[in-house]
Amino acid sequence: MTNKILIFFSILIAIISVLISFIKGNEYTICIMPFFTVALFSIYSLSTKRINLLLLTCLFSITLGEMVASQDFEQYFNYIILCYVLFFSLGTLLIWPALVKIQIQHNKIDLVGAFIGGGLFLYLVASVFFISADILQEYIPLAVGTLSFSIFISSCFYISGYYKQRSSIYLFIVGVGYMIACLGGLVFELIMPSKIFLVLVNVSEFIAQFCFVYFLI
Repeated sequence: MTNKILIFFSILIAIISVLISFIKGNEYTICIMPFFTVALFSIYSLSTKRINLLLLTCLFSITLGEMVASQDFEQYFNYIILCYVLFFSLGTLLIWPALVKIQIQHNKIDLVGAFIGGGLFLYLVASVFFISADILQEYIPLAVGTLSFSIFISSCFYISGYYKQRSSIYLFIVGVGYMIACLGGLVFELIMPSKIFLVLVNVSEFIAQFCFVYFLI
């Protein structure tokens, strides 16, 4: 019963935050974001009956990054990148047990699919990287952030494709969600500041965080 209340509470917070960002702007959601993180961590803790400090640090790092980004993206870019690098690095560590359990035999279809998918992913990431780097002139922080992002997203897709558990579908959603949230977030902040685009980015990130925690449960 308590878990259902927390799930409802987290969904309600996400909806309110998205509506506020659309009506007033992202900077007005700064006081709401931590409550979503607390709700997610509470759902995890009640479901697993344990306190995972790695997950707590992971969730609060991304929340802090979002809060700082909502105030001034370009001015605090290096701090934002630091938060996201920490999140993606810790996130990769959290899903590492699933990675090491995977035992697969690649066939030609798998290899062709992986090659095409990987090529499209690299093309998309590289395109956004070079456009963003040209605008921000912050090559090293952006490169570090891109690397940690790419490792995390690739791990999510790899596990979702080959980990023989029903919960692996959550990581596919996480991968797609954070691709939209991060790559789309850069496009929104630097190229196309559309409110509709902002809503898409925020919704994707909320869904991705929710699914990430549920996979770990």
